[in-house]
Order: sequence, then structure tokens, then C-alpha cells
Amino acid sequence: MNHRNRNRVLAGVLLAAAVCCAVWAGNYIYQRGQEKSALEELQAEAKAETEDAEAAPEAGQETAPAETEPVGLDPYVDFGELQARNPEIYAWITVPGTRVDYPILQREGSHQDYYLMHDVDGNLTASGSIYTESLNRKDFMDPNTVIYGHNMKNGTMFRDLHLYQEKEFFDSHPDVYIYLPGKRLTYEIFSAYEYDNRHLLKAFDFSDPEVYAAYLETALHPRAVNVMTRDGISLTAADRIITLSTCIGRDTSRYLVQAVLRQEEPVRDGTALPEAESVAVSEDLTPESPSD
Repeated sequence: MNHRNRNRVLAGVLLAAAVCCAVWAGNYIYQRGQEKSALEELQAEAKAETEDAEAAPEAGQETAPAETEPVGLDPYVDFGELQARNPEIYAWITVPGTRVDYPILQREGSHQDYYLMHDVDGNLTASGSIYTESLNRKDFMDPNTVIYGHNMKNGTMFRDLHLYQEKEFFDSHPDVYIYLPGKRLTYEIFSAYEYDNRHLLKAFDFSDPEVYAAYLETALHPRAVNVMTRDGISLTAADRIITLSTCIGRDTSRYLVQAVLRQEEPVRDGTALPEAESVAVSEDLTPESPSD
């Protein structure tokens, strides 16, 4: 083969490679766009039914008095609609000021990371879902409930947790809301930082008050990278926290945003407002141990 023919062959190979890369990139962008659109539809559907029900009460039925809600938050989530779609949806997380506004799922059995690569309908997807493992119970009464989500470049899942690396954002956005059927849990973010990739629920026995208290002290004053902490926060073994965990582009590290439970209050779950009054979380509420 002469020099000219070799150049033609090489040019053909390079052109084919470029076409393949363009097709792959186009498909990748399309898939991420489709995933984002599906998530936005899910967010709308989860709350549309309750909004319709509120707008059109039955004849003669008194409407519940309007509640004072945080700006930008929907006061309830239609868990009947969500669980009809997938019974493994058991909670909803909203972080004001971010795009974090998703259902939380948990799978029983051996495939604990199932929702790492599956959406709420069980479809294989790079975005996955927001999920917990069965090492945590579904009532958020464990000392530390760890919630996982991907750091997606299209802005979905837990991508916006990295906003907490900026001090101004960290200082001005302290709240996390967890919705359960008929209930809302309000958390205050106390720290955000890079941590190693150890499995927290296996590395620490949070059911041991001494171990848990020592862990809380390190969480309040982490020796880590990109640390943000909130002044004036003190924690004891009676407190219950959540840890939002996402990746940072290195397999050896995770980015954690941690918050302490401050309040439990009733909210409408799609049909009615529970009669119980709001209950502030106090330090004499001792958390129960994780189930086996």
C-alpha cells in the first residue's frame, strides 16, 4: 500500500470514529434530556392531583384552612398516586433553592443499589433515583438516615448539593424537607464537606450512643476538604440526622450534606389534613436503634 492509499485509509478510519463519537454524544445528550423531562413530569404529576382536589371540593364540603408554607414548597405530595406507580416510593425530598425535589425509594432484598441505575419505573438509566438502603428504616427515626443520589451534569438528582460549597449559599439555605404520607419533617443543614467513600452505615454503629455522639462531633467539625459548617449548632445522641451523599468525580470521595431534624408537622397527603398539631423535635426524643 502506497503512502497516498494509507492516508486515505487513515482518513476514513478517523471519519468513521468521528461519526461514531458524534452519534454517541448525540444519543447521550438525548437520553439525559429525556431523563430530565421524565423527572419534571413526575414532579408535576405527584402534586397535580392534590391541587385539583383542593380546587374542586365536593358540594357542601368545607375546605381546610390555608396553611402557611415556605415559599416555593408544595404543601403536600400525592403518595397514593406515587405508590400506585411504584410501591417502593416511600418519601419525597425537597431542598429549597435547588432543583432537588424528588421521590425517595428503597428496595428490599439483596439488590440495595438497584436505584443507583434505575428510575422510578424500573427503567435502566444513568441518572438513577434518589434512594436509601434497607439498613435504614422508612420512618426516618434512625440516628442517621443516608440518602444517595447521582451528581448529574444535566443538573438533576443531587447535582445542586454542590452549591453548598459556596459560603453565601450555605448560609442562606439551611432547610431540607422530607415528606412522608401525612407528615413533613424539617431539617436544618449543619455541615457540608468532602469525605472518603466508606459506607457510613457499615463503618459506624450508630445504634451505640457513644459511637453516634463521637460521630456527630466529627460531623460538626469535619477535618475534610471544602468544609462548610453552621455556627451555633450543637448535637447529642438524642438527635436524628440525615446525610445526603453524592459523588464528586473521584471514586475515593463523596460529598456529604448533613442536617438535623428540627420539626415534625402534619400536612395534607392528597385528600385531608391530619388533625394532629405540629410537634417540635426536642432533645429528650431518644432515637430508636436501626432494625436488623
